[in-house]
Amino acid sequence: MLPLSEPLASAILISPWVTMATDSDSFTKNQDVDIVTAKIAKYWGDLAMGLGTTQNEAACGRYHAEALLAPEDWWKGLEGAVKFVGITAGRHETLVDHILELDKKIRAQGGTRFELFVGEKEVHDGPCLDFSTGRPASEVTLTMARWLGECFTS
Repeated sequence: MLPLSEPLASAILISPWVTMATDSDSFTKNQDVDIVTAKIAKYWGDLAMGLGTTQNEAACGRYHAEALLAPEDWWKGLEGAVKFVGITAGRHETLVDHILELDKKIRAQGGTRFELFVGEKEVHDGPCLDFSTGRPASEVTLTMARWLGECFTS
């Protein structure tokens, strides 16, 4: 672990990919509207992690590749690393169910302040789509900007 002289002010997780699993209801329900389908998730996972990597990580008690598999006590002491964690998701993204599950799990550790924002009209990675396409800032992007402003002024 990287030694810190004090906790980071914030960490913002934008539509985090927290498991390689594609078995959630949101994968089924949103696969026709989101850019991340089960087939794409498997392909990207294999490219990014290599076959078998996530199982090996979990077997060693390291959950960096699949944070959703980590037991609640794995998150203990997070307040020593970061004061605030903001998590965003889109209601119409395939990953939303897993993101909500992770949010619930890591909140249980206490210490670090958490805020979750789910954009009702968003798919995966809304803020990046805003910036890359030049579309007006979405609710998720505006919420993320507010969080960053609050963290840097507090």
